Amino acid sequence: MIKSLLTTTALLPVAFGAFAADLPVRTAPPAPVVAVENLSGYLGTYVGGTGMSWSNPSFLQSYTDYPKGNAVAIGAVGAVNRWLSNSVSLQISSEAEATSGYKSQDGNRESRFSGVTGAHLSYRETWSHAFGIFAGLTGLNSLGYNGSHNGGIVGFEAQKYVDALTLYAQAGYGDQFNTTNHSMLQKYWFTRGMTRYFIDPDLQLSAELGYSRGAASESGVKNPIDVVNWSLGLEHRLARSPLSMFASYQGDRSATRTAGCKRATVVQATLMVGVKINFGTGTLQANDRNGATFNLPKLHRSMALVDGLEDSSLCSVL
Repeated sequence: MIKSLLTTTALLPVAFGAFAADLPVRTAPPAPVVAVENLSGYLGTYVGGTGMSWSNPSFLQSYTDYPKGNAVAIGAVGAVNRWLSNSVSLQISSEAEATSGYKSQDGNRESRFSGVTGAHLSYRETWSHAFGIFAGLTGLNSLGYNGSHNGGIVGFEAQKYVDALTLYAQAGYGDQFNTTNHSMLQKYWFTRGMTRYFIDPDLQLSAELGYSRGAASESGVKNPIDVVNWSLGLEHRLARSPLSMFASYQGDRSATRTAGCKRATVVQATLMVGVKINFGTGTLQANDRNGATFNLPKLHRSMALVDGLEDSSLCSVL
Protein backbone atom coordinates (compact mmCIF):
# COMPACT_ATOMS: atom_id res chain seq x y z
CA MET A 1 0.00 0.00 0.00
CA ILE A 2 2.83 2.35 0.89
CA LYS A 3 4.57 1.44 -2.35
CA SER A 4 1.41 2.28 -4.31
CA LEU A 5 1.04 5.63 -2.52
CA LEU A 6 4.64 6.58 -3.29
CA THR A 7 4.19 5.63 -6.93
CA THR A 8 1.03 7.74 -7.18
CA THR A 9 2.73 10.72 -5.52
CA ALA A 10 5.68 10.51 -7.90
CA LEU A 11 3.36 10.50 -10.90
CA LEU A 12 1.38 13.56 -9.74
CA PRO A 13 3.78 16.20 -11.17
CA VAL A 14 3.79 14.41 -14.52
CA ALA A 15 0.00 14.23 -14.58
CA PHE A 16 -0.34 17.90 -13.56
CA GLY A 17 2.18 18.96 -16.21
CA ALA A 18 0.23 17.12 -18.89
CA PHE A 19 -3.00 18.70 -17.66
CA ALA A 20 -1.47 22.20 -17.59
CA ALA A 21 -0.14 21.77 -21.10
CA ASP A 22 -3.72 21.40 -22.32
CA LEU A 23 -4.83 24.65 -20.65
CA PRO A 24 -4.97 27.90 -22.70
CA VAL A 25 -1.98 30.20 -22.23
CA ARG A 26 -2.81 33.26 -20.07
CA THR A 27 -0.89 36.51 -20.41
CA ALA A 28 -0.64 39.45 -18.00
CA PRO A 29 -3.67 41.75 -18.22
CA PRO A 30 -3.11 44.97 -20.14
CA ALA A 31 -2.82 48.31 -18.35
CA PRO A 32 -6.23 49.62 -17.39
CA VAL A 33 -7.89 51.89 -19.92
CA VAL A 34 -9.55 54.85 -18.20
CA ALA A 35 -12.37 56.56 -20.04
CA VAL A 36 -11.79 60.30 -19.92
CA GLU A 37 -13.53 63.31 -21.33
CA ASN A 38 -11.56 65.18 -23.97
CA LEU A 39 -12.33 68.52 -22.29
CA SER A 40 -12.65 69.10 -18.55
CA GLY A 41 -11.90 71.64 -15.86
CA TYR A 42 -13.42 74.05 -13.37
CA LEU A 43 -14.23 77.72 -12.73
CA GLY A 44 -14.44 79.13 -9.24
CA THR A 45 -14.48 82.18 -7.02
CA TYR A 46 -13.55 82.83 -3.38
CA VAL A 47 -13.61 85.48 -0.68
CA GLY A 48 -11.64 85.77 2.51
CA GLY A 49 -9.47 87.81 4.81
CA THR A 50 -5.75 88.43 4.69
CA GLY A 51 -3.28 90.06 7.04
CA MET A 52 0.42 90.92 7.20
CA SER A 53 2.97 91.59 9.92
CA TRP A 54 6.53 92.95 9.72
CA SER A 55 9.57 92.22 11.87
CA ASN A 56 11.20 95.60 11.15
CA PRO A 57 9.10 98.23 12.99
CA SER A 58 11.91 100.81 13.02
CA PHE A 59 12.00 100.64 9.23
CA LEU A 60 8.24 101.19 9.04
CA GLN A 61 8.53 104.20 11.33
CA SER A 62 10.95 105.76 8.85
CA TYR A 63 8.91 104.82 5.76
CA THR A 64 5.28 105.26 6.71
CA ASP A 65 3.76 104.49 3.30
CA TYR A 66 4.17 100.72 3.52
CA PRO A 67 0.91 98.81 4.13
CA LYS A 68 0.18 96.67 7.15
CA GLY A 69 -2.74 95.16 9.05
CA ASN A 70 -5.71 93.33 7.53
CA ALA A 71 -7.55 93.39 4.21
CA VAL A 72 -10.37 91.69 2.31
CA ALA A 73 -9.38 89.29 -0.48
CA ILE A 74 -11.58 88.37 -3.46
CA GLY A 75 -10.39 86.05 -6.20
CA ALA A 76 -11.18 83.76 -9.10
CA VAL A 77 -9.60 80.50 -10.27
CA GLY A 78 -10.05 78.44 -13.41
CA ALA A 79 -8.50 75.63 -15.42
CA VAL A 80 -9.32 73.65 -18.54
CA ASN A 81 -7.64 70.44 -19.71
CA ARG A 82 -7.71 69.03 -23.24
CA TRP A 83 -6.35 65.65 -24.29
CA LEU A 84 -4.23 65.94 -27.43
CA SER A 85 -3.80 62.14 -27.62
CA ASN A 86 -4.32 59.10 -25.38
CA SER A 87 -1.39 60.13 -23.16
CA VAL A 88 -0.63 63.82 -23.89
CA SER A 89 -2.65 66.69 -22.45
CA LEU A 90 -2.59 70.49 -22.56
CA GLN A 91 -3.96 72.44 -19.60
CA ILE A 92 -4.50 76.18 -19.14
CA SER A 93 -4.56 77.48 -15.53
CA SER A 94 -5.33 80.93 -14.17
CA GLU A 95 -5.81 82.69 -10.84
CA ALA A 96 -6.46 86.36 -10.06
CA GLU A 97 -6.87 88.08 -6.70
CA ALA A 98 -7.73 91.56 -5.46
CA THR A 99 -7.12 92.79 -1.91
CA SER A 100 -8.31 96.02 -0.38
CA GLY A 101 -8.07 97.46 3.10
CA TYR A 102 -4.38 97.46 4.00
CA LYS A 103 -3.58 100.79 5.65
CA SER A 104 -0.17 102.40 6.07
CA GLN A 105 0.90 104.47 9.06
CA ASP A 106 0.31 107.69 7.14
CA GLY A 107 -3.36 106.74 6.70
CA ASN A 108 -3.32 105.76 3.04
CA ARG A 109 -5.10 102.62 1.91
CA GLU A 110 -3.48 100.17 -0.49
CA SER A 111 -5.35 98.04 -3.02
CA ARG A 112 -3.65 95.26 -4.94
CA PHE A 113 -4.43 93.20 -8.02
CA SER A 114 -2.28 90.17 -8.79
CA GLY A 115 -2.44 86.90 -10.65
CA VAL A 116 -0.80 84.18 -12.73
CA THR A 117 -1.83 82.48 -15.99
CA GLY A 118 -0.04 79.67 -17.76
CA ALA A 119 -0.05 76.42 -19.73
CA HIS A 120 0.98 72.85 -18.84
CA LEU A 121 2.03 70.32 -21.49
CA SER A 122 2.32 66.82 -20.04
CA TYR A 123 2.61 63.10 -20.67
CA ARG A 124 0.16 61.24 -18.45
CA GLU A 125 -0.65 57.68 -17.42
CA THR A 126 -3.86 58.31 -15.53
CA TRP A 127 -3.50 55.33 -13.18
CA SER A 128 0.21 55.86 -12.40
CA HIS A 129 1.97 59.19 -13.05
CA ALA A 130 2.31 62.39 -15.07
CA PHE A 131 5.20 64.67 -15.98
CA GLY A 132 5.69 67.70 -18.18
CA ILE A 133 6.65 71.36 -18.57
CA PHE A 134 4.85 74.62 -17.81
CA ALA A 135 5.18 78.32 -18.56
CA GLY A 136 3.22 81.30 -17.29
CA LEU A 137 2.86 85.05 -16.91
CA THR A 138 2.69 86.85 -13.56
CA GLY A 139 1.17 90.25 -12.92
CA LEU A 140 0.93 92.68 -10.01
CA ASN A 141 -0.53 96.15 -9.63
CA SER A 142 -0.17 97.66 -6.17
CA LEU A 143 -2.17 100.85 -6.52
CA GLY A 144 -1.09 102.40 -3.26
CA TYR A 145 2.68 102.54 -3.55
CA ASN A 146 4.32 100.06 -5.86
CA GLY A 147 3.06 100.41 -9.43
CA SER A 148 2.56 97.74 -12.05
CA HIS A 149 4.89 94.81 -12.72
CA ASN A 150 4.83 91.91 -15.18
CA GLY A 151 6.95 88.78 -15.27
CA GLY A 152 7.19 85.18 -16.39
CA ILE A 153 7.90 81.69 -15.05
CA VAL A 154 8.98 78.38 -16.64
CA GLY A 155 9.62 74.96 -15.15
CA PHE A 156 9.11 71.21 -14.86
CA GLU A 157 6.48 69.25 -12.92
CA ALA A 158 5.57 65.66 -12.10
CA GLN A 159 2.86 63.74 -10.27
CA LYS A 160 2.72 60.25 -8.79
CA TYR A 161 -0.55 58.47 -7.97
CA VAL A 162 -0.65 55.93 -5.12
CA ASP A 163 -4.19 54.74 -4.43
CA ALA A 164 -5.98 57.72 -2.84
CA LEU A 165 -2.79 59.80 -2.60
CA THR A 166 -1.37 62.21 -5.18
CA LEU A 167 2.21 63.50 -4.86
CA TYR A 168 2.99 66.64 -6.86
CA ALA A 169 6.42 68.28 -7.35
CA GLN A 170 7.35 71.38 -9.32
CA ALA A 171 10.54 73.40 -9.92
CA GLY A 172 11.25 76.42 -12.10
CA TYR A 173 12.67 79.90 -12.69
CA GLY A 174 11.10 83.35 -12.91
CA ASP A 175 11.95 86.99 -13.60
CA GLN A 176 10.37 90.39 -14.22
CA PHE A 177 9.90 91.99 -17.64
CA ASN A 178 9.78 95.59 -16.44
CA THR A 179 10.81 97.89 -13.55
CA THR A 180 13.74 95.63 -12.75
CA ASN A 181 15.38 98.27 -10.55
CA HIS A 182 12.66 98.58 -7.94
CA SER A 183 10.70 96.50 -5.50
CA MET A 184 10.14 93.17 -7.26
CA LEU A 185 11.60 89.72 -6.72
CA GLN A 186 13.87 89.16 -9.73
CA LYS A 187 15.83 86.26 -11.25
CA TYR A 188 14.39 83.77 -8.77
CA TRP A 189 14.17 80.00 -8.77
CA PHE A 190 11.49 78.08 -6.92
CA THR A 191 10.48 74.59 -5.82
CA ARG A 192 7.17 73.41 -4.41
CA GLY A 193 5.67 70.14 -3.26
CA MET A 194 2.00 69.27 -2.80
CA THR A 195 0.07 66.29 -1.52
CA ARG A 196 -3.61 65.52 -2.10
CA TYR A 197 -5.44 62.81 -0.23
CA PHE A 198 -8.95 61.68 -1.14
CA ILE A 199 -10.92 60.57 1.90
CA ASP A 200 -13.50 59.59 -0.69
CA PRO A 201 -13.64 60.48 -4.41
CA ASP A 202 -15.44 63.75 -3.64
CA LEU A 203 -13.63 64.83 -0.46
CA GLN A 204 -10.07 66.08 -0.87
CA LEU A 205 -7.45 67.20 1.65
CA SER A 206 -4.39 69.06 0.36
CA ALA A 207 -1.16 70.52 1.73
CA GLU A 208 1.64 72.47 0.06
CA LEU A 209 5.12 73.77 0.92
CA GLY A 210 7.23 75.93 -1.41
CA TYR A 211 10.49 77.85 -1.40
CA SER A 212 11.94 80.49 -3.73
CA ARG A 213 15.17 82.49 -3.74
CA GLY A 214 15.98 85.63 -5.69
CA ALA A 215 16.85 89.30 -5.22
CA ALA A 216 15.22 92.71 -5.30
CA SER A 217 16.86 95.98 -6.33
CA GLU A 218 16.65 99.64 -5.42
CA SER A 219 18.94 102.31 -6.83
CA GLY A 220 21.15 99.62 -8.32
CA VAL A 221 21.65 97.79 -5.00
CA LYS A 222 20.48 94.16 -4.97
CA ASN A 223 19.26 92.60 -1.75
CA PRO A 224 18.86 88.79 -1.67
CA ILE A 225 15.37 87.62 -0.67
CA ASP A 226 13.98 84.22 0.44
CA VAL A 227 10.27 83.39 0.21
CA VAL A 228 8.60 80.39 1.90
CA ASN A 229 4.94 79.66 1.16
CA TRP A 230 2.54 77.04 2.54
CA SER A 231 -1.12 76.07 2.37
CA LEU A 232 -3.74 73.68 3.78
CA GLY A 233 -7.00 73.02 1.96
CA LEU A 234 -10.23 71.06 2.04
CA GLU A 235 -12.63 70.61 -0.89
CA HIS A 236 -15.93 68.73 -1.13
CA ARG A 237 -17.95 68.12 -4.29
CA LEU A 238 -21.67 67.67 -3.87
CA ALA A 239 -22.92 64.26 -4.98
CA ARG A 240 -24.29 64.16 -8.53
CA SER A 241 -23.60 67.89 -8.88
CA PRO A 242 -20.98 70.00 -10.69
CA LEU A 243 -20.61 72.21 -7.60
CA SER A 244 -17.80 71.87 -5.08
CA MET A 245 -17.02 73.98 -2.00
CA PHE A 246 -13.55 74.63 -0.67
CA ALA A 247 -11.72 76.31 2.20
CA SER A 248 -8.05 77.14 2.29
CA TYR A 249 -5.42 78.66 4.55
CA GLN A 250 -2.43 80.07 2.66
CA GLY A 251 0.62 81.88 3.94
CA ASP A 252 3.99 83.20 2.83
CA ARG A 253 7.06 84.57 4.57
CA SER A 254 9.54 86.83 2.79
CA ALA A 255 12.91 87.53 4.41
CA THR A 256 16.17 89.33 3.68
CA ARG A 257 19.48 87.47 3.72
CA THR A 258 21.93 90.34 3.16
CA ALA A 259 25.34 89.68 4.71
CA GLY A 260 26.04 91.87 7.74
CA CYS A 261 22.39 92.91 8.22
CA LYS A 262 19.83 91.79 10.75
CA ARG A 263 17.31 89.47 9.12
CA ALA A 264 14.00 91.24 8.42
CA THR A 265 10.78 89.42 7.55
CA VAL A 266 7.20 90.05 6.49
CA VAL A 267 4.53 87.36 6.90
CA GLN A 268 1.16 87.29 5.13
CA ALA A 269 -1.68 84.86 5.85
CA THR A 270 -4.93 84.43 3.90
CA LEU A 271 -8.01 82.44 4.91
CA MET A 272 -10.59 81.90 2.17
CA VAL A 273 -13.78 80.02 1.30
CA GLY A 274 -15.14 79.51 -2.19
CA VAL A 275 -17.14 77.53 -4.70
CA LYS A 276 -16.27 75.89 -8.03
CA ILE A 277 -18.25 74.66 -11.02
CA ASN A 278 -16.67 71.48 -12.38
CA PHE A 279 -17.18 70.03 -15.84
CA GLY A 280 -16.04 66.98 -17.77
CA THR A 281 -15.34 64.73 -14.76
CA GLY A 282 -17.67 63.06 -12.28
CA THR A 283 -15.63 63.40 -9.07
CA LEU A 284 -12.77 65.42 -7.61
CA GLN A 285 -10.50 62.37 -7.78
CA ALA A 286 -11.40 61.82 -11.43
CA ASN A 287 -10.40 65.42 -12.15
CA ASP A 288 -7.14 64.91 -10.25
CA ARG A 289 -6.17 61.88 -12.37
CA ASN A 290 -7.92 62.54 -15.69
CA GLY A 291 -8.62 66.26 -15.85
CA ALA A 292 -7.26 69.67 -14.81
CA THR A 293 -4.83 68.42 -12.16
CA PHE A 294 -1.99 70.97 -12.45
CA ASN A 295 -1.66 74.46 -10.98
CA LEU A 296 0.86 77.30 -10.83
CA PRO A 297 2.86 78.75 -7.90
CA LYS A 298 1.14 81.64 -6.15
CA LEU A 299 4.19 83.86 -5.79
CA HIS A 300 2.13 86.81 -7.03
CA ARG A 301 0.77 87.08 -3.48
CA SER A 302 4.18 87.74 -1.93
CA MET A 303 5.64 89.87 -4.74
CA ALA A 304 4.34 93.17 -3.38
CA LEU A 305 5.66 92.46 0.12
CA VAL A 306 9.25 92.34 -1.11
CA ASP A 307 9.12 96.13 -1.48
CA GLY A 308 9.42 96.58 2.27
CA LEU A 309 12.53 94.38 2.41
CA GLU A 310 14.63 95.54 -0.53
CA ASP A 311 15.10 99.17 0.51
CA SER A 312 18.79 100.08 0.41
CA SER A 313 18.61 101.76 3.83
CA LEU A 314 17.19 98.70 5.61
CA CYS A 315 20.46 97.71 7.28
CA SER A 316 20.99 101.16 8.76
CA VAL A 317 17.66 101.23 10.63
CA LEU A 318 17.65 97.71 12.09
